[in-house]
Amino acid sequence: MEQKYNEQLKAKNRAKLTRRLILFGLLFVFIFVFFIYPIFELSIKTQVINSDKIPSSFKDFKIAHVTDSFINPSDSLEQIQDSLEDMQADIVIFGGNIFLEQDPGYYENFQQMLENLTEKRNIFFYITKGETELNFSKEYSQKLYRKLQARGAFLLDNQGARLNQAGQTINIYGLTGRLEDYVKADQTFSLADKPKLNSDDFNLVISHNPSYIFDLQDENADLVLSGNRFGGWVRLPFIGGLFYRAETGLIEDNYQFGQSDLMITNGMGTEPGRIRLFNPKEIQEIILMR
Repeated sequence: MEQKYNEQLKAKNRAKLTRRLILFGLLFVFIFVFFIYPIFELSIKTQVINSDKIPSSFKDFKIAHVTDSFINPSDSLEQIQDSLEDMQADIVIFGGNIFLEQDPGYYENFQQMLENLTEKRNIFFYITKGETELNFSKEYSQKLYRKLQARGAFLLDNQGARLNQAGQTINIYGLTGRLEDYVKADQTFSLADKPKLNSDDFNLVISHNPSYIFDLQDENADLVLSGNRFGGWVRLPFIGGLFYRAETGLIEDNYQFGQSDLMITNGMGTEPGRIRLFNPKEIQEIILMR
């Protein structure tokens, strides 16, 4: 009788252990699929903009917006290149905090990526400055952006460009802003040099710091693309990001300010000294519609 009882007890313990192992296994799969695996993947966040101001020839015009990548000269950019090739965007905007620091080699990996992308199709690149690029010396910046322009990437440093398609145009403006504005406590301030945008045009403004929207909404900006919030660095289920560097409420996703749409991407890199956790890397895909 005692032997039979011991065998039954062992069977129960084995069954209990099996259930626990299955439970832990399922929990591990859940955590891996939804939290660990996405960290290493690069997601494409597609958003559609509808406006009567968008010319008919720009219907389905596709814009890729890459920001906060903090590229090192030794980084492999294959993942970014593959994603941009798959996206088949009409223009690619590198919208600030693209480069980590001054590289004596002037980011040959980035230059090579631009060359690889233009081998297969005709594509235009535009670059705007973020916080890291504002720390570059004037001499270094001039040399870097000359080299990038030779690869087909044009710097918009408080400058605009007109995109022409079938004789119709839209306006794109790169807003640089000031380095000191990135460290202001309240993140509310005014632009010293406001862009002069025609109200009859569809005006796309690239402003790495989203807090400039409070001025841009009065300057005929129809769409403002921003970054600098990093998705809150660490994201938790049902809570979202934990560490946003902002006190204006402008942290991620989309906002409406009068006639201006503000879209903030979570970006795709990690700032030195920070940890990006449960926070997938992201490239923004904007499709224009009329």
